Amino acid sequence: MNSLSPEEREVYEIIQKAKRDLQHQPIADFLGSGFGISPKGTTQTPQDLDLEFQNAIRDSNNSTSSQPLVNNYNGSVAPTKPGNRILQRILNKRSNETHEQWYARIDPVISRTPGEEYRAWKATLSSADNKAYDVLVRKENEQKRQRMQEADAALWDMIKRDLSCRWVPDANDNYVKVCND
Repeated sequence: MNSLSPEEREVYEIIQKAKRDLQHQPIADFLGSGFGISPKGTTQTPQDLDLEFQNAIRDSNNSTSSQPLVNNYNGSVAPTKPGNRILQRILNKRSNETHEQWYARIDPVISRTPGEEYRAWKATLSSADNKAYDVLVRKENEQKRQRMQEADAALWDMIKRDLSCRWVPDANDNYVKVCND
C-alpha cells in the first residue's frame, strides 16, 4: 500500500469498498428473498475487482502517453479531462462489451466512486455511451424502486398478519397464537 501513488491509493480504496459490497450481496439477496424481494443478480466477484485494479495499474505503468486517449463527443480522439486516469481505465467501456455487460462490470465500482471522480469520468464518455449509461442507470433505479416496493408490501403483509393474531387458551390452559389467515 505504501508503494502506491496517491492516484493508485484512491482507486485501491474504492476497489476495497466495492469488494466489501460484493461480499455482502449474497447475504442481502438471501435475506431479501425471505421478504419476497428479487435478488440483484450481481455477476462481479471481489477477485474480478482485484484483477481490474491490477490490470489498470499495469496498463497505466506501460502507457506511453501521460494521459489516456478516449473518444470525445464528436468522435475525435482527445485526452481525458482531469480525474483519476487509473479509475477511468477501469470504468471505460471495452470494445468487446455490450453496454449491459459494461454497466454490470462497473456498477460496484461506480457506487463507491466519489462524485468529483464520477463526474470527471462521465465527461469522457462518448455521446452514445453516455446515453446508454443513463438508460441503464434509470433501469437500475426502477428495479431498485420495485424491490423497495416489494419489501414494503412484504413487510406490510407481515405486520397485518401479526396484528390479526391473538392469544387464546387451549384445553390445557396454555396460550396459543391464533391468526386469521
